[in-house]
Amino acid sequence: MSDSRGSEGRRALALLAYVNLMYLLGWSSYKYFVPLYLKQVGAPVASLGLLFAGISFSSAAGAYLWGRLVDRLGGRASLSASLTLSSLLVLSLTYSHSWLALSAIFLLLPLAQAGRGIAAQVLAFDHAAGKRATGMSLVFLPSRAALIVGPSVGGALISCMGGYRAVFSVASALMGLSLLGVILLPPGARQSGYTMSQLSGPGGLMSTRLRDLLRGEFGAYTVASALGRALSYSLLGPYLVVYMKDVLGMDEWLIGAANSLESGLALATQVPGGLLADRLGLRRSLVALSFASYPASLALIYVSRGPWLAVLGKALSGSVEG
Repeated sequence: MSDSRGSEGRRALALLAYVNLMYLLGWSSYKYFVPLYLKQVGAPVASLGLLFAGISFSSAAGAYLWGRLVDRLGGRASLSASLTLSSLLVLSLTYSHSWLALSAIFLLLPLAQAGRGIAAQVLAFDHAAGKRATGMSLVFLPSRAALIVGPSVGGALISCMGGYRAVFSVASALMGLSLLGVILLPPGARQSGYTMSQLSGPGGLMSTRLRDLLRGEFGAYTVASALGRALSYSLLGPYLVVYMKDVLGMDEWLIGAANSLESGLALATQVPGGLLADRLGLRRSLVALSFASYPASLALIYVSRGPWLAVLGKALSGSVEG
């Protein structure tokens, strides 16, 4: 009986990994090109910052709302709903030509998409009996691969195979295909002593992790680094991609490749960075370096007079981030 449950658990985790891979491959294929598309259809450049601030707010609101919904509906139904809504909204981008309508869709998308991560965590917890940390890491490991491959795929689709309509259609199809993993998912046995609010509730796992992090030796430095990078990106990120295209002459394929390189180097340097921090006592220095890396990469991109120094700037950001 235990062997059967273990086999079903491994199958469920593999299916959840497939869901994350397909979904994030679709999402990352268009993510970096949203400012360019909005500008192309007539959106004022000054409005991009406001839109992305709204997207950040929608993401936060969506995480809270889906946390409550997962508590009520369960992980499987919530994951299906989130993936379906996300796929349909991305598909609707191919039929919208007004920048105001597109902006409204981009504001709604984070509300729909936030449920995927929360519901996937809940389902992974359900199926990873006895090895929850390992199971959760295996479920979300494909996310890294998707974030590396997706931007290059999106850039190639836009530059060589039909423009933005092609990339939105492919992204929607990939998100739709991720639903197959949910359909094939075996029923999970709820773990004893577990409630979904541990993962999704406002007083649950996330707040506990944050408290533990802040109490650590370098917790405040780590949080300050993350907030600093997030603030820099939210303020300047929408305009960076416009600058790379309009001023530096980079096409969408090269912009996508630069972002793929950044994500790949962030993954590749995580383990060496951790070893340096532990063995050489450089944890505070590495956190400070991470804090400064994004402004430094922006400065390198700004002073460049061609695309390749800008690509180097993105590589710098990814290397130090890891």
